[in-house]
Amino acid sequence: MTEQETVERVEAADLHGLGNLDIDDVYVHIDSLLHELPGPLDLFRRWERQQWSAHELDFATDRQQWNALGPFLQEQLETIFSGFFVGEQAVTDTLSPILMGAPHEQDRWFLSTQVADEARHAYFFARFFSEVVHQGDSLGEVMTRAWRWTASDAYDQVFGPQGALAETTDAVRMDPGDPAKWVRAITVYHLMVEGILALVGQRLVLRLLRRIDLLPAFRAGFTAVTRDESRHVNYGIWALRRAVREGQEREIRGVVDATLEPCLRVYVNPQRLIEIPDDLPDSARNDPRTNWSFAVDSVTKRLRAAGVADAYIDNTRQRGWSIFDDAVAEYERIHDQEHPVRRYERGELQAV
Repeated sequence: MTEQETVERVEAADLHGLGNLDIDDVYVHIDSLLHELPGPLDLFRRWERQQWSAHELDFATDRQQWNALGPFLQEQLETIFSGFFVGEQAVTDTLSPILMGAPHEQDRWFLSTQVADEARHAYFFARFFSEVVHQGDSLGEVMTRAWRWTASDAYDQVFGPQGALAETTDAVRMDPGDPAKWVRAITVYHLMVEGILALVGQRLVLRLLRRIDLLPAFRAGFTAVTRDESRHVNYGIWALRRAVREGQEREIRGVVDATLEPCLRVYVNPQRLIEIPDDLPDSARNDPRTNWSFAVDSVTKRLRAAGVADAYIDNTRQRGWSIFDDAVAEYERIHDQEHPVRRYERGELQAV
């Protein structure tokens, strides 16, 4: 299948079809949008064509499979899913100032679709948690559990009450006519949160679940979420490229400088001890270096698409890897044992 055929297949897939897609095909589609960089009206039309219902998903098989999982995989997956659930709820609650402060009507049209998307994503996760992970729990109960699993300094610096997302969007709410504040909020929301944390984590999760053939309804819904996020991220990069052309590159750099470290440390939380069972099958293993590399690549290639200076992008790449190295060293100081990535470095563990 050619790249264009892959893109067209992803574009046209319904909810059932999305569940059968290879996630790497979805990311071919995402990269195609990044090169094309369609504007808000084009993305609005794609949104109209790509509707799906979180209510239609049948989690019966997912429940059976979840109940059969061992405690290690249940804990690892719940931790990852909780991060997404909390993130989706946070962005749902904070997007409206960006919509209201948008500089042009076309921006507001597209951002209105994103508000609807984010609410659907939060509902999707609420259903999955209350019907599969903690069956019968109320929305309040599943949110409390999710916040407990995501507790870390890095996550709080991004999504907490005083975190970067709340701070920048609240600044727009207080002064919706300030273009610099709007650009900073877009950078946090669309580049850092969605471009690093969402798209990178989604790829990790969907690759793993496909390898071990697990949670088919969740995979279908989460793939639909990923396709939605690709529209959001590409709108954000389109808006940032416009900002660079209007002389606001400094605003983008300031946000990246301030938030790169907490965003990347979400993927290597030094505070949380990781113990990998020796009997974990290779198909369920994940070499963290693969995900770290994808995260660094994600932010740098999107900065390049936005037109940010090459020297700054190169520095950001170097800084990203330094953040991972420092976090691993901190993990080893806190827990007085080596980080599991060392076993991958020595070739003792292999991941598919």
